[in-house]
Amino acid sequence: MLYTDSEVWVDKIDILDTTEKVLGGTGGPTNRPTKELANRTAWLRKMLFPFLNTPKTALNLRIPVFSDVTLNVTTGGNDATGSLTTPFRQPQAALDYASSRLDFQVPAILKIDIQNGQYDAIDIRTVPQNILILKIKGQNSDNTLVKYVVSHAPCEVEICDIGINGCATNLNNAMVIVYTGATIIVTGNVSFFPQTNCCPVIAHQCGHVYVQNSNVILRPGAVYYAIFTASGGGCVRVGSSSIMVDVGVSVSNALVYATLAGIFIAENMLMSNIVTGKRYTADSAGSILSNSTANTWPCSLAGTNDGTAIIV
Repeated sequence: MLYTDSEVWVDKIDILDTTEKVLGGTGGPTNRPTKELANRTAWLRKMLFPFLNTPKTALNLRIPVFSDVTLNVTTGGNDATGSLTTPFRQPQAALDYASSRLDFQVPAILKIDIQNGQYDAIDIRTVPQNILILKIKGQNSDNTLVKYVVSHAPCEVEICDIGINGCATNLNNAMVIVYTGATIIVTGNVSFFPQTNCCPVIAHQCGHVYVQNSNVILRPGAVYYAIFTASGGGCVRVGSSSIMVDVGVSVSNALVYATLAGIFIAENMLMSNIVTGKRYTADSAGSILSNSTANTWPCSLAGTNDGTAIIV
């Protein structure tokens, strides 16, 4: 006889007890394990079906691979909001628009390629389903300018070759800020063009910023309170990167500020041309760890208060 399986997950497979009779049939004890395993297989097939490139009845299953999809964005605007000059003003609609055009049936890496020009904020609050990494890539850090970058989405967002032109006055005067488990990775050439006094990069409320293999350039235009700030459980990590400073740039507080259980970690970080009163400030359970030598911190004072600061 043939058994029609059900798409049901069974936690534990039943087997015959020594006191049970060996009986077949639909309800027979002998067939219980077979039916339960068949139901498990049917359930797994249902779960995996969206990722399969073969018909449901086929025997060979293909392992899904990550797709790499590029969405081009111009100053003319091509998002669902109808905005002509600020394609990231309403990121929910903009990213949903990308998802509706591109059918993400497998986990994808979505690249948003921004052409040269002036843009509004990159404000990332949600991302399409199955997006692992959202890459925001400009054409050139001095010619592709956005107002500021903020992320609440708990995924990796990579920004590369972009100039940040201004700051968000309602976001702690930050130019790049992340919250609630979001991660921003800074790579390539990233320039900051402040219009008012600001802190370029802030990791807050368990947000994370990784500056990796990057050339960060500070342009004149306003005073920098600090270059990197980690607070509220946020983490900033700089690895194999350089922070270059144009003539005329001043830092009013410290190069690095860690507070409220924020953590800053520096590995092979080089800072140049920076003039300020303090190398770093760690207070209120903030921690700063670095393997950079004194030559990479060309300033006078450490400045700590109830925090942990280790420079080795």
